[in-house]
Amino acid sequence: MFRIILTLVLATSLASPAYAERLRLVVADAQQAVDPISALPVVSIRLNADSARDFAMFTTVNVQTTVDFLIDDEVVLSPFIQTPLTAGLMQVRGFDTAEEASAMAKKLRSGDAHLSVSPEEDHVGTINKVTSD
Repeated sequence: MFRIILTLVLATSLASPAYAERLRLVVADAQQAVDPISALPVVSIRLNADSARDFAMFTTVNVQTTVDFLIDDEVVLSPFIQTPLTAGLMQVRGFDTAEEASAMAKKLRSGDAHLSVSPEEDHVGTINKVTSD
C-alpha cells in the first residue's frame, strides 16, 4: 500500500505544471572564477537549498529535452538535459573579461539579476554560456 501511495505522490509531483513552466532560481552564492581548461572567466553559481531541490526536480522531469537558462529574462543557454542535475551548482561562461564575470557574479549574489530556467521555446541566436559544475 505504501509503495502505491508513494508512486502516486511521485507521479503527481513529477507531472506538476510548475516544472513545465519557467522556474525562478534563488542564487545562494556566485563567484567569478577562471575555467582551468580554457583559462576563460566564468561565474560559478550555487543555488539555495529550495532552488537546488526544485532545479533537481525540474531537470529530472525534463531529461532528454532542451531547456532555456535565462538571466534577467535573456536566454544565455539552451542545453540538452541528459541526466538530472542534482547538486545545485552550475557555471556561466562566455564572458569577455574577468571584470564582466565579476560584475555578473555580484549582481547574482545581490539579487539584482534573476536566474531562471524553463522548457525551451523557439529562440534565435542563443549563446551557449551555462554548464553544470
